[in-house]
Amino acid sequence: MAYIRPTQDAHWYTADGKPCHVVPNVKGGGLRKTTMRDARKLHLLPSVTSILKVYPRPNLEAWKSEQLLISALTTPRIPGEGDKELVTRILLSAGEHAHRAARVGSLVHRDLHRYWKNGWAPRTPQGKRAAADIGAWIRGKDWVVQGSELTVADSDAGYAGTVDLWGHDFVADYKFRAKPAVYITDCVQLWAYRAAMKQWAAALVSLIGDPVTGEIAKFHIWTPDDEARARVIWSACFCLWRDLKGWA
Repeated sequence: MAYIRPTQDAHWYTADGKPCHVVPNVKGGGLRKTTMRDARKLHLLPSVTSILKVYPRPNLEAWKSEQLLISALTTPRIPGEGDKELVTRILLSAGEHAHRAARVGSLVHRDLHRYWKNGWAPRTPQGKRAAADIGAWIRGKDWVVQGSELTVADSDAGYAGTVDLWGHDFVADYKFRAKPAVYITDCVQLWAYRAAMKQWAAALVSLIGDPVTGEIAKFHIWTPDDEARARVIWSACFCLWRDLKGWA
């Protein structure tokens, strides 16, 4: 019996770039996550991040396996507990660290969007530090922020996404990681956003922050060689995603 099932999480957008990550739940009321079946019916566009999940990430998979093993070794069976219940608790425990980091990242993203859009002071300590660091760096480059959380869609190519921060001179994305590292998929994501925006002269910038303090530890501008590689990877990933999903 299979206790672990593959997740079907994905983000979807309408052809004009409106988020459609959830749809009405006809049977039970309320909302539920948008499925592939819904996306086909509603002619939705897949997100850039959903497409890039086909790209192999061996370091991430090794870390997930390590967390799962640690959880299995440290989660005792409750008397009378069945295998399914035990496995469920092990999986929840193993994913807690990632979920906690994701929650912090979401809060900081929200803080930064409010800050850039309305000038509101960030509510979290991490958001305050990140806003100060990013603002100082951008001013030092003589760049001007034009907007944040911008949804972009390329209906001809068939994808969409949300840009964290942009200006006429740059397209930027935040990542909050324990280690201030950048990966080629960061560049691929930005390249796809810029292609949808048709803003070819803009620099692609990854802003890597500490999830604990909010400090932006790395301001990384991708090189033309990186961008050329990203274009090839994006094309390959999109082709593979369409083939795996049977997406026309």
